[in-house]
Amino acid sequence: MTCKMYVSNRWRRMTIAAMLGLCSLCAAAGPSPQSKPPQSKPEDNTRRVWNKMFREARGSAGPRRPRGTAVKKGLIGVTIWRLRDDQERPTAERATADTLFTEGERLRLSIEVPRSGDGHLYVIDREVYADGSTSDPYLIFPSQTTPEGGNVVTAGKPIFVPARGDEFPYFTLERARKDLLREELTIIVSPTPLKLPLGTPDRPVRLEKAKMAQWESQWGGRAELREEQDGAGKQWTAAEREADKGERRLIQGDPLPQTIYHIKAAPGAPVMLRVPLRIAP
Repeated sequence: MTCKMYVSNRWRRMTIAAMLGLCSLCAAAGPSPQSKPPQSKPEDNTRRVWNKMFREARGSAGPRRPRGTAVKKGLIGVTIWRLRDDQERPTAERATADTLFTEGERLRLSIEVPRSGDGHLYVIDREVYADGSTSDPYLIFPSQTTPEGGNVVTAGKPIFVPARGDEFPYFTLERARKDLLREELTIIVSPTPLKLPLGTPDRPVRLEKAKMAQWESQWGGRAELREEQDGAGKQWTAAEREADKGERRLIQGDPLPQTIYHIKAAPGAPVMLRVPLRIAP
């Protein structure tokens, strides 16, 4: 089965048979530690510990972070949002990492990293086919329209992809090739900016497969995930809508990401996470 995902009427084909319904966490650029998706488990002590880390990071974020406040390396929070109702006043509701989406659904992704301005976020998309091969990778975030510093991660500042200011601030899932297995989004949080060319929301920049394979070899790490218990289907709150608009940051008492991942990465190295999007047959 195949699918494609559009950011605009001119957006390139994208497939979906494994996540932005996001998800399970496979690729074809050779075996890697994340070749198998991590298994989701009910909320447990691990998720409660990660929740505590997110809240503490939100409480200490800002220009005057207390001395000795630890930066939570290796944690990335991801929420997949299903847009409902009309496009002028959409209602967004949460989906889990293993959700199967239907063709025509509109989705957004929000990413939060419990750090304090010491990471740069990049999102790359590619298709994964039944024989294990992949399409060329495309850098879909940031783009030429991203404000300066708009891809710098900070605790309490969820970054939405596609961005609210884009002409089409959502992905529309549509089928493409029959041998498509999934749409795979690669999230990279780098301590220093990556020197990459930037495209536009409707014309993302194609990256070299060899470069992606090199990054996966250097930065790929095993990932473990935990879902928010009973979070699926919950609508976004006023706080999350305001954070999307850039009117405020999330604080300790605000909702946490639906899915939190822990990635084992080398100290000082970028953190890389794969998030597949699946579409129902």
